[in-house]
Amino acid sequence: MRTIHRRDSLKWAALAGAAAASERLFEWGQAASRPKICLITGCSSGFGKLTALGLARTGHVVYASMRDTSNRNRAAAQELSDLAQAEGLQLVVIELDVRDSQRHGQVIEMMVNKSGRVDALINNAGIIVCTPADCVTPRILETQFNTNVYGPSMLSSKVLEVMTRQGQGQLITVSSTVGRLNFPGISLYCASKHALESNFETLAKESTDARIQFSLIQPGPYRTRINPNAVNILESVTIPELRRERPMLYQQRKRDLESLAERFRGIPPHDPQEVADQILRCLDGTTHKPEDGLRFPVGHGAEFPVLQEINRVHHWGQKILS
Repeated sequence: MRTIHRRDSLKWAALAGAAAASERLFEWGQAASRPKICLITGCSSGFGKLTALGLARTGHVVYASMRDTSNRNRAAAQELSDLAQAEGLQLVVIELDVRDSQRHGQVIEMMVNKSGRVDALINNAGIIVCTPADCVTPRILETQFNTNVYGPSMLSSKVLEVMTRQGQGQLITVSSTVGRLNFPGISLYCASKHALESNFETLAKESTDARIQFSLIQPGPYRTRINPNAVNILESVTIPELRRERPMLYQQRKRDLESLAERFRGIPPHDPQEVADQILRCLDGTTHKPEDGLRFPVGHGAEFPVLQEINRVHHWGQKILS
């Protein structure tokens, strides 16, 4: 029997390693070229609807979710379904309220059973609660943070379990310029986006061993339904809550609350398709990676030089800490 020398052992080990690496590269190439199974939240209008259609039209399989498909968003759900059918798109409208953590598991299980995997989660659903910073009650706080922080964080955690088992996936989260900046009258919205960015940056750092990619989209103001919805929340939640719980403060702040409503009726008409296009570029890997590999200011958001400078300094600080 021939003795296997150390040099031969190293050679065969190297060949085996190269073969395994080639096999992994082939698998990764196959995964990159096949349609991705995508879950998108908040698809009744705006960024979510445009993203769902954009991804489906480029050949991806899209589960376009929105809440209350039987009542409030019935027309939006039907319109999206009709477009998908007319164009032959692989797009399914599903009901999902991001605040409902029990529903998260049901949706993910359904996707895995039907499509075999979950390749991408696009966290888009969000709301704006307008109120002066001192006009806060537990219900007003919960209204803002349950949708913008609790919901996407819990859903992402569930999806990450599947992606970790798969060994690949993408999490793309729509934040805002106010994930870095602060503006009077929307302090809770700013705080929620700051919290969202902090959580997802940490998720990205903790997931370095898995082939899971993270992207944070930072749009500026756009004329989408989030703005009239902000006025509706102000008038249906914030004002009645303050009248009941803090009536003296409400009387002092009444004029400020009215001016907030007027401000959100006059958002400049930037094209929200810019955000959907950036999400598609992130998903397909055709966008230039920013310095921190994570944050993408978009449209009007990219016009704030201070935002990009804050991102740069933050990235520098995080590198020192790590």
